[in-house]
Amino acid sequence: MIEAKFSPGTLEQAKAKANAARESLKDASIPMRQASIYLDRWVQQNFKTEGGKVGGWPPFKYGGRVKTKTKTQLDKEAAEKGFAAAQKRKTAEGKKSAYNRAAQKVYEGYSILGNWQTGKNGAWSFSKIDRSAKLLQDTGLLRISFLPFATMTNAGIGSDLPYSKYHQDGGKHLPQRRMLPEKEEVMADLTEILDNWVKVQIQKANA
Repeated sequence: MIEAKFSPGTLEQAKAKANAARESLKDASIPMRQASIYLDRWVQQNFKTEGGKVGGWPPFKYGGRVKTKTKTQLDKEAAEKGFAAAQKRKTAEGKKSAYNRAAQKVYEGYSILGNWQTGKNGAWSFSKIDRSAKLLQDTGLLRISFLPFATMTNAGIGSDLPYSKYHQDGGKHLPQRRMLPEKEEVMADLTEILDNWVKVQIQKANA
């Protein structure tokens, strides 16, 4: 038989450490913040890789983002770009050449759609495909709308843009491009964050 006896002082010390550990575990705001940072990085990486975290998003229907402008819009943009380029040249010939090059670049890639936009500002429409465009990142507004949050007991991330849900879930005429993780894709890492924090608190209490 083996018998272990502890002095009252030792038992009180053990109780004090246990109480200290319990108190430190009541406020889990630190691991919750760490979890929210993890989720934010997950979502941003998913955007950067165009759905790489979820197997890849469906590509653009036409191989890139379709940009449409009227001839009036193109002419105005060409004139503005041409004028700006011409201002950087000193000679009349240089100004003319710079203007033409800058203006011509505006029209590059556009082709006529062949439909007349009726109405007060009716004009021929032209379109081009921007093959360098990234999915769901035309203006970047959707990407930066995903904000992490954390309290003492939970952590998460989400967007308050109404149309984010349609991209997340997909629809009849809109392919699903999931931006957020499923729970099973992140719970192992989130649990590890919490477990590590608990271990640290217990070690501090026993120090």
